[in-house]
Amino acid sequence: MQLRHGRARWGAVLAAALALAASGLAAATAPAHAAATLTLTSPVLVFDQGSTRISLTTDQASVSYRVTDEAGASVTSGTSAVSGGAGALDLSSLGPGYYHLSVTAGTTTVPTEIGVLGGFAPGTATRDQRFGMDVHFGHQPNDATLFALMGRIGFTHTRSDLNWSAIEQSPGEYSWGGYVTDKDVPLAAQNGLTPLLVAGYSNKNYDGGYTPYTQAGWDAFGRFIDAGYEHFSGYTKDVEVYNEFNGGFDTAQACARTVGDKVRCYLGMLKAAHQAVKVDGGHADANLIGPVSAGIDQPWITGLLDGGALDYLDSFSFHQYAGANPETAYAAVPWLRQQIRDHHGGKDMPLWITETGDTVMPGAVTDADQADFAVRLPVLAFAAGVDRYFWYDFLNDGSDPTNKEHNFGQLRQPTTGVVGNAPKPSLVTQATVLRQIGGLPLTGSDDLAAPAYSYRFGTTTRVMWATTPTTVRVAATKPLTVTDEYGRASTYTPVGGSVTLGLDKHPVYVRGASGVSVTTNPGVTATVPGTSNTAETIPVTVTNHERHPVNGTVGHTGFTVAARASTTVQVPTTGNTGERNLVASAGVGPLRTVRIPLSTSVVAATRVTVAPKVAGTDPVRNQLAVTVTNNRRATALPVASVYWQLTDGSTYLGRGTETGVPDVAPGRSVTVTVDVPALSTWDQHWYYTKVTTGGGAEVAAQGWTGWSPVEADGAAHAPPIDLGRQVARTYPGGYGGAADLSGTLRPSYTADGLVVTADVTDDVFRQAATDPSQLWSGDSIQFAVTPTLPGLSTQRVEVGAALLPNGPAVYTWSPPPGQSAGTTPGATATVTRDGTTTHYRIAVPWASLGLAARPTAPFGMSVVVNDSDGAARNWVTWGDGITTTKSSVLLRPVQIV
Repeated sequence: MQLRHGRARWGAVLAAALALAASGLAAATAPAHAAATLTLTSPVLVFDQGSTRISLTTDQASVSYRVTDEAGASVTSGTSAVSGGAGALDLSSLGPGYYHLSVTAGTTTVPTEIGVLGGFAPGTATRDQRFGMDVHFGHQPNDATLFALMGRIGFTHTRSDLNWSAIEQSPGEYSWGGYVTDKDVPLAAQNGLTPLLVAGYSNKNYDGGYTPYTQAGWDAFGRFIDAGYEHFSGYTKDVEVYNEFNGGFDTAQACARTVGDKVRCYLGMLKAAHQAVKVDGGHADANLIGPVSAGIDQPWITGLLDGGALDYLDSFSFHQYAGANPETAYAAVPWLRQQIRDHHGGKDMPLWITETGDTVMPGAVTDADQADFAVRLPVLAFAAGVDRYFWYDFLNDGSDPTNKEHNFGQLRQPTTGVVGNAPKPSLVTQATVLRQIGGLPLTGSDDLAAPAYSYRFGTTTRVMWATTPTTVRVAATKPLTVTDEYGRASTYTPVGGSVTLGLDKHPVYVRGASGVSVTTNPGVTATVPGTSNTAETIPVTVTNHERHPVNGTVGHTGFTVAARASTTVQVPTTGNTGERNLVASAGVGPLRTVRIPLSTSVVAATRVTVAPKVAGTDPVRNQLAVTVTNNRRATALPVASVYWQLTDGSTYLGRGTETGVPDVAPGRSVTVTVDVPALSTWDQHWYYTKVTTGGGAEVAAQGWTGWSPVEADGAAHAPPIDLGRQVARTYPGGYGGAADLSGTLRPSYTADGLVVTADVTDDVFRQAATDPSQLWSGDSIQFAVTPTLPGLSTQRVEVGAALLPNGPAVYTWSPPPGQSAGTTPGATATVTRDGTTTHYRIAVPWASLGLAARPTAPFGMSVVVNDSDGAARNWVTWGDGITTTKSSVLLRPVQIV
């Protein structure tokens, strides 16, 4: 609850800061007319091909619109008349794909995204029993619309919680009518979806409101599962027994001390569920599913299997998220399947993955990555032997781009002026999977070594990709249909019995092939610069190695290349930054025989970055460094002025305009450094900068920053971090004031590494972990470091230290490249307890933090102080990026002085 309050507070400060920035830069006179009204009212923004129609309301007589593809390339534009305040855009000519739509009425523009789904390929089924989708029943007002969309996409299963505390508010009395699941289960079934109900988690009437840990609590939980099964048995037979008991959802301290405790408690819960449902309830047809493991946790799973867990289960479920590499996500599934056989009389058991996917986060997984994963993950899961596959989840849980839990969905939350939930690219690619392999059995894989992958479904369909670019020859006697992950199909004609296809991380579907092999001598190749920009065309060089001329296209730009020659094609750029994917198709005349995927990273032609600089601590001297980077290849950038301002959300703390800035040469940067007021140390402040170029264009940058000096070990010119005032606090059971947790913490440095010292006032010291990897569960300190300003690098090293029962320990969870998780190399910790104060001194070598030496420029850091008072884990954070969301973007800037 405290964390939510902290986010709300910073949200209000952010809004005020933005308003202040706008007021300082706005024209003195108000506009003569109010802005036009405009709302896109379509309840669903995902359409079947040929039916795309966007309804809207506005007070204008007409609207204009522009549609671009996923890369920002223009597709279509036009105007549409409005009558009686209502209108519609007829976009039925759009083919399959993911599109950006911008609609303008008067001076008001509303952007959104739309998806257009192609038809189901010949021989496929419109519903596939292998596919399910997680959704949070009741977390949004339009569940009926979402269920209908799930069914139209082709899902057959959905998954959500069956919440014990909401249903059994008095012992033995189950109230269903007031709980959203009672409404949503029938709605899901009406759309062809079988619900999987996740029974959890605790109840105030049993075991003090914690996860049940006594026989009485387990028995009560079992009776609740049986009641839920009976109530919903007309719609589903599937019930999961709890959720990620081994992954932090278990709140009972009695079950959290050791792996053995976790095994004992979950087995007690599982046996009680089986007794209540199968034995006492007589429901032999119930599908009891467990252990719903967070990852393939081998020690916990082994303990469960050795304890006879399979005697009480009908299906085995686990969760496994993609991380950065889907190809390794299911590497332990063969081990799991063999363990099940070994404990199940040599027989398999239905194997379900009931949560998988990945969240979209700045500096980590992108929308495009998630779109790729939505194809690669199910194919890899089926290849590993998974029987049923659920993506987590359908709709983003919120709208904060830096909150990990908000961004797992394939649909976005509604935005201003848009009623429906806009799709992410992953929704379109997920739907395309079902349209290309729906109902087709996995029949094998082609003999391609990594990094290339080719899996066969049915008799003629392949799903193919490569994690690094690879060229293959696809054997065929007739033209092949190659469909990209967004559903766009092209025809390629074999020459000499094969078609040449380039593979990259974006999967394609190939129909009609008889075999696949890797080749290193394709007849036509193409290259593109690794980086391009938003102002200049993208040069693509096509080389023809054949003895005859070839022709083709790159995107929509045509080319012809003479025999044994090269040509450069200039492809128009767009205003979108990020990965730009292009496809070069080549052949002779109208026939295409070669497909070459290309990728370039598009950066802003003019980039503005801001860094705090601590020029001194005695006396305090702070500076702001504004860097203007010209990413153009050929053109210099004249700079007319640089405006800057700092605020606390309500008043200016400093502002000014710098002129006389030199021109910025192509591919170079210029930094303007200004002195700023001496602001409070360790706190955050809002900055806004605006660079005006010689041509009058304006490029702005804004965000949070701070002046946080890391002094030499033993120096104390700057104050330490105040653990009572300068932190965000998360205390699920309530914060008891300064005696509960307060004190100070100071980062410092030596020639050898980073030092963290702290004096923590804490009325209860509790640290029961014997495994250093679990030290976070008790009183401890964690900190994370990124080598640059937050957000400029994805590298993030996370370390923790605590006084364990067997002595101090320092542990690394997220190691730097080339190192492994485990005891932190070269680190030392002294942790002592003096009355109600815990004293920490933690020293970690620079190399163990992923730094070659003492940093000379600002870098990123965040700190967590954990406080376990026995009932629950509490914590305070300076910065973020460690607890709920692990991301380098959320760390705070610090600087060696």
